[in-house]
Amino acid sequence: MQTSFTGYDNFVSYILEFDFDNKMGTPLDGDEVSINYFSISSDSISTDKECKYVITTNDLGTTKYLSGYYIDNHEYHVYLKKELIDNNPFDKATDKIITNSDYLYGYYQSLC
Repeated sequence: MQTSFTGYDNFVSYILEFDFDNKMGTPLDGDEVSINYFSISSDSISTDKECKYVITTNDLGTTKYLSGYYIDNHEYHVYLKKELIDNNPFDKATDKIITNSDYLYGYYQSLC
């Protein structure tokens, strides 16, 4: 699904200024949306990679997840809620690689 954000810089400014009361539908109308809550863990990962991440746990505290990215060769290697099984999750396959031709490249640059 591709949505136009005409008049807005990005999706965040679009959703923050969207007037739900005066427009038909919502930006995610027709799409199933679920929201889960995860607690932030104080665990950390030892790595030599340039990275930013957060470790979260499920409601019972039995499963830990990594969400974040590392930078390699000017590309952002992104993990989206990757289950933590060992101490070096950055050696596992990434969920997405953001290159300089990707629309999200500028977003990840702004996080550094």
